[in-house]
Amino acid sequence: MTLLTSQDSMSRRYVAPDSARVVVQALENETGRSNLDFIGLEVQDWITRGLQETGLVRVFAGPRGDSATQTPRWASKLEIGTMLGGRYYLRGDSIVMQLWVTAPEDGEVVASIGPVTTSLADPTLGIDVLRRRAMAVLATHVDPALSQWARSASQPPSFEAYREFSEGKSAFNRDDFEGAVAHYVRASALDSEYVYPLLMAAVLKKDVLGASASADSLVRSVRRHGRRLAPFDDALASMLEAQLAGDYDGSYDAAQRLRLYVAPGSDWELEAAAAAVALNRTKEALEIVRGVDLERASATDHWDVFVPVANAYHLAGQNETLLAVLRQTAKRWPRAALVVVAKMEALAALSRPDEARAEWQVLLGRREGEPASLAMWAAWQGARELRAHGSPVAARALAQEALDSFPVLPDSSKFGDPARWKMQALREAGHDREALTLAESLSVRQPGDVALTAIVGAISARMGDWARARRVDTTLSRSSASIDARSLKIVRARLVAALGDRDRAVGLLRS
Repeated sequence: MTLLTSQDSMSRRYVAPDSARVVVQALENETGRSNLDFIGLEVQDWITRGLQETGLVRVFAGPRGDSATQTPRWASKLEIGTMLGGRYYLRGDSIVMQLWVTAPEDGEVVASIGPVTTSLADPTLGIDVLRRRAMAVLATHVDPALSQWARSASQPPSFEAYREFSEGKSAFNRDDFEGAVAHYVRASALDSEYVYPLLMAAVLKKDVLGASASADSLVRSVRRHGRRLAPFDDALASMLEAQLAGDYDGSYDAAQRLRLYVAPGSDWELEAAAAAVALNRTKEALEIVRGVDLERASATDHWDVFVPVANAYHLAGQNETLLAVLRQTAKRWPRAALVVVAKMEALAALSRPDEARAEWQVLLGRREGEPASLAMWAAWQGARELRAHGSPVAARALAQEALDSFPVLPDSSKFGDPARWKMQALREAGHDREALTLAESLSVRQPGDVALTAIVGAISARMGDWARARRVDTTLSRSSASIDARSLKIVRARLVAALGDRDRAVGLLRS
């Protein structure tokens, strides 16, 4: 077989779930010196103990000596899914050691670790390096949250790095986004070759924390990395660069490339679905989400997986199917505001406003803190959908119920500005004067926010202050704000529609 001789690397193979049963073989002695047999046995012992300590796999030490030739048959009886073996040889006064991970059913190499060069006089340091790398590589393969991309992303240099990254994933799953970023940065700091966590930190900075400049800085630091990026990492970096630049076509192309390096059905494919939705390629997005295995372990560890799923089904008009998918696969997130809104979108489109409102009412359990903020956001989103689908009375009633239920909101939320969501609910409930006052206050606090400026203009138009609305329209037409051109046209179209100029609004949207 051909062995890779540079950095640890992955072939394009998806490791089956039974990979958590691992046999570790003694390394083959290719030094020609029998007095060095102990090195292969010592590596086997160290790696076996190290893997046992992780708690992620069940480990078996393979037969030694002449019995080692029976390892494949022996492994089959124990339903072993992963075999780890290797070799070592002399190079001058040093020992060179290398490991590979294979699938016992066909002997295919799914990972190569090393080579690691160490002192012949005392190989202990090199054996420890090999042990830590083996633990990290095996961990990423058997962890269902990581195995989807492990074959082509940069690999953690040690189990300590893997554990730090895993802590980041856990923090993300409980919506501790700042904590997740901190763990990701620390994981990468353990070795500069491990760039994947920095890219995940950039994703959170951009998508959740509203820190695009910081996200851009992280991606640039990855690009300044000396070595060529692993294929998955390179595609992910390209997608982030395109998104930060407002390049929707570039984001789509990178997301399609990303799909080449993940297992079919991986939730990573949803990035391609989201990119297709952004280009109004609804049928393509729907085809992608249908192929994603939401029943797979870890696929729904976080509620955000349902964003592209809901968008694809809803925009394709397949709302009954969307409801069925959510009720089957989102059971663990009954009170996640985004899942609730996705159900409301479907029900609004199906002209079932009472059921949509009932879905929102599951969020009434807690009346303070983050849940209160998200309930207000969900009410605004739901009311907007009801109004758009021909249920204006139900939309107004929902918004009013939210305002009555949550008269006081927290000053901040990790997901956005609660005051802004309340302002939108006031609009939906028909309280134009209060909404305008709050919008003006927010504009003072957030100067240069063209979306807020447009809202002030739209409310003014609805209240009959046409002169002010037209001044705002003129201001936006000359705006040089740092917002991508498409988003600027959308907020302008909304204002122009409020001014009654339907043709110009449609023209802006078409452009």
